[in-house]
Amino acid sequence: ARCDKEIHSFSTMYKTAWNKCISLLMDQSMKKGKSDKHLKQQIQSFNQEFEQMFRNQQQYVIPNKELKEQIVSELKAVLEPCYEAFYARVKQTSLSSDNSLMKYPPKVMLG
Repeated sequence: ARCDKEIHSFSTMYKTAWNKCISLLMDQSMKKGKSDKHLKQQIQSFNQEFEQMFRNQQQYVIPNKELKEQIVSELKAVLEPCYEAFYARVKQTSLSSDNSLMKYPPKVMLG
């Protein structure tokens, strides 16, 4: 029972660590006509946070394959629709042609 509690706690911490990335994706300010400068900063912030989280969590070892697949699946279920919506919103702006900003097409990032 104690082990199950610790596993649940770890799983929750792992997923919660992604909250900043998700909140950057869900920032609706770009819909309200914010400047390209603001949007560019938001994209850059997301890219930095995503890359840092990815590096950090690559170091994690989850020996239980089923648990690892469950955690990844739950994270993707939240991250995927947020990122796809964010990507689509950016593609409707004047920054859409700047590939250096939107480094990760949804299929690559979430693949």
